[in-house]
Amino acid sequence: MKPSYTHTGVRPRHRARTLAGVVTAVLLASACTANGGGGTAGDKGSASSSSNGSSGPPAKSSGSPDRTTFPKGIFYGAKFEQPGLNEYSATGHQAQGFENDLAQFVAAKLGSSLTAVDTTSKERETFLADHADGLVIATYSITDKRKKLVAFAGPYLNTRQGVLIRASDKKKIRKREDLTGKAVCTAEGSTSDADDQRTLLNGKAEYVPRDDYKRCVDDLLNGNVDAVWTDKVILYGFVERHGVKLMVPEAIEVGAPQKYGIGLPLAQPERCRQLVTVLKDFLADKWRVSFQSHFPHLVKRVPDFEARFKPKPETLALNSCDSP
Repeated sequence: MKPSYTHTGVRPRHRARTLAGVVTAVLLASACTANGGGGTAGDKGSASSSSNGSSGPPAKSSGSPDRTTFPKGIFYGAKFEQPGLNEYSATGHQAQGFENDLAQFVAAKLGSSLTAVDTTSKERETFLADHADGLVIATYSITDKRKKLVAFAGPYLNTRQGVLIRASDKKKIRKREDLTGKAVCTAEGSTSDADDQRTLLNGKAEYVPRDDYKRCVDDLLNGNVDAVWTDKVILYGFVERHGVKLMVPEAIEVGAPQKYGIGLPLAQPERCRQLVTVLKDFLADKWRVSFQSHFPHLVKRVPDFEARFKPKPETLALNSCDSP
């Protein structure tokens, strides 16, 4: 059974956007027995229009009476404009990417349907506050600060931070010092959008915040900024999309590795442990083929991609399901 996707063209609590909306990835428990998991990497599924013509955001979750298990329908926050990770086509009503594959896998293992809602970096905590039964699968780095607000199951992906530049500037921007006086774009609410991190990269750069990385990359391609700064795996996704126009200077790396986890509301330890079990299966069964499918050029260029990006299963116990 392939997942179906329904586009309603709205965002939670915020303005409507052309390339945004709600995607319903329906994968019931029977899908597990039918194909052995949450769909193959790159399986985009079929498309259909919204039958109810909804013009408003999805209703807030009332919360399942039993927080030890997941309900049959779950809203989850996702980013729809990050190539390689999760990219949604409003015209084709299809989603694809590594995190989309993960969402399909989670849905199949839980026996639930997952409805993806386009969510920016700065909206993730608000999304979980509004959805007691919700999840976030949106390049969500596990940090001590965030653990005071939400719980995490993970990591399912590791990455360092770096910058994306125009390939034509490869001789001008080779190291962090070369960013002095340059316009550097990042997304509001991300781990890169913090004063201490800006100082680590280059305290003399001019920082330009945007709602999401697609807008940063558009500004880069149009010559409005000189670099985009965030996690390297996000940047590599845009290189996959735009090819030789863009590049990631390997010598520029900032801070400790970022560890992506599935976010969920606090005080749901049983659900969190279920997600940890699902992620262990994903790492063992689907991680490699999904990453190869959505980052083919990176995989060719970086033979040890698993050592750089794939978490070890034992790290899930160290980073998951903490309480403040």
